[in-house]
Amino acid sequence: MNGRHPTPPGLQCGTTIVEIMVTLAIGLFITLAVAVAYVASRTTATAVDSQSRMNEAGKQALDFLAREVQMAGFYPASVTDPVQPSLRGRYSNIKGQPAYQGGIFGCDNAPFLPSAGGCGAVVAGAPDSLVVNYFVPTSPRDVGVANASVGRDCLNQPLATDPDNAARAAAGLPLLLSNRFTATASGYDSAVGAVNVRVDTLALACNGNGVALPTDNYAQLYEGVAQLVFRYAVHDFSSGETPQRFFTATEVSAMPVMQERNGWQRVSGVSICVLMRSLVPSRTASQGAGGATYTDCSGNAVSPGANDRFFYQRFARVVAVRNQLTGLQ
Repeated sequence: MNGRHPTPPGLQCGTTIVEIMVTLAIGLFITLAVAVAYVASRTTATAVDSQSRMNEAGKQALDFLAREVQMAGFYPASVTDPVQPSLRGRYSNIKGQPAYQGGIFGCDNAPFLPSAGGCGAVVAGAPDSLVVNYFVPTSPRDVGVANASVGRDCLNQPLATDPDNAARAAAGLPLLLSNRFTATASGYDSAVGAVNVRVDTLALACNGNGVALPTDNYAQLYEGVAQLVFRYAVHDFSSGETPQRFFTATEVSAMPVMQERNGWQRVSGVSICVLMRSLVPSRTASQGAGGATYTDCSGNAVSPGANDRFFYQRFARVVAVRNQLTGLQ
């Protein structure tokens, strides 16, 4: 005898209710763990994607503005002065308005209004605006035969449409290109879970002079702008053409004329600052307010509020305005 009792005929062996409950509990625990891991990974992926898009838009916006500033005041060296053919051509104000006296012009906390040729109403904390002027050839001989962007503004509008360029286009002279930049309001609905959240932001926008009649309408290029600030390095000939500090647009406009040059014609550098904000409020609470502290375009350390789940990133660069330097030191 081994102590084992055979199962009586007609009876079946199975699990008890306790065993079933334990199995179900383990299964529910595993399912919950998988669900938590999935939600966490999805939240992390959304946050990473949101930051990546913000960083990409910020870098592209900064690069776009920097390339334009580098061209400010340019005039093709291959084209001679129509009045004095023995001399090289140079930048000139063909529109007769103060905003076009040099390669750079700007407005503090206000948009530039092309229809009026000046700055709009100032609103505290509003984005700055920047006007970049330069001349481009009427043919691709200086920039490559296959370059289809010759003679067009930032919105791909033909510069010859500008009445001030009509006569120059007919004579084969370089055309004035004037690109104006600011940040305009942009809104959209963002799905956060099962709830649609209204998000209001700004977008870097451009207005070009390739139109018959100037308008104050700006076309948006890059969304997610929280701040747009421009500052200007201006030399006073005291130490050659080396600037000593940066000024606001209002300060530059008030500067006196020196050696036949006003403040805007003596701008030798532009400080560009673009503060970007993510398009989706995907920052998790675990990152905390302190971990999300960022520096704004005024140099202030800012900690988002408890309900602010956006990411912020500051992009800044100083760009030299080489075409406005005389080379005399």
